[in-house]
Amino acid sequence: MFGGDNSDGIAMGDLWSYANAGSTGATWTYIPSGNVDAGEAPYMRKLAGWSCGAGSCVLMGGLSTRVYNDTWIFDEPAPGLVPDEMQPASLLPVGRNTQAMAYDPDRGNTSCLAGLGLYLLADTHTFNAATKTWRR
Repeated sequence: MFGGDNSDGIAMGDLWSYANAGSTGATWTYIPSGNVDAGEAPYMRKLAGWSCGAGSCVLMGGLSTRVYNDTWIFDEPAPGLVPDEMQPASLLPVGRNTQAMAYDPDRGNTSCLAGLGLYLLADTHTFNAATKTWRR
């Protein structure tokens, strides 16, 4: 889980992992992030897309002081989020928040559907974590 907003409606930038769901040993673990200004961690945000599957989670977009279109990958064995800097920004989906995201195990990618940017969006994109590329 990344970000969200606090009781005052201010965007947050913390990363948490949940383990052993459904058992008496279920736990939340805080995962320290890197330096935001150095590009080591995403800027705080709420309403971001988040989807997990095949050992990694994908964070895309969100809203705080602006609408984001960046992509971050969290690999379960490694601590923290890693930015996706493998393709030009022109190939990324337009910035958005409140989008639906889900992992597709048959195709091995994450789908991102619609959302709200500067206007209501009705597009679909897929992200391949192995190749670190978006495709409309």
